[in-house]
Amino acid sequence: MRYFLLLTVLLPFISFAQEQSIKTDINVVCLLVKDYDETIQFYTKKLGFEVSMDRKFGESQRWVSIKLSNSPLELSLGLVNKKEDAILVGKQGGEFPFFVITTSNFDETYQNLVSNGVLFIDKPKKNPWGTTAIFTDLYGNQILLRGS
Repeated sequence: MRYFLLLTVLLPFISFAQEQSIKTDINVVCLLVKDYDETIQFYTKKLGFEVSMDRKFGESQRWVSIKLSNSPLELSLGLVNKKEDAILVGKQGGEFPFFVITTSNFDETYQNLVSNGVLFIDKPKKNPWGTTAIFTDLYGNQILLRGS
């Protein structure tokens, strides 16, 4: 009887400890696009992303994901088919950057992006959290470049 009571008291704590060992991540974010290939071209040639998946399925669909080589996060390209989705292209972050690219060498990364023709909408700023500058992708989504 004593062991039953002890187990009844400890069981919720044992379950909680087991739940704490479960790992969860965000590893894919959808980027709405008008054209797969022009988006791949921009992100790979100008920003240095790589294609992590490009598979055709169905008649006209593709599963396309791109990522930075050292990042676990992938952008899954979602080809817009509906008018409601098309108005969101280029506005996925609203007035805020849609995502942040962090670099260990801000100045070199900034210069590389500028020489690749990336359009920055502000000059680099030194902040307590690092040097930052915002640029846009081919559709107008804002992306924040941050030096670590």
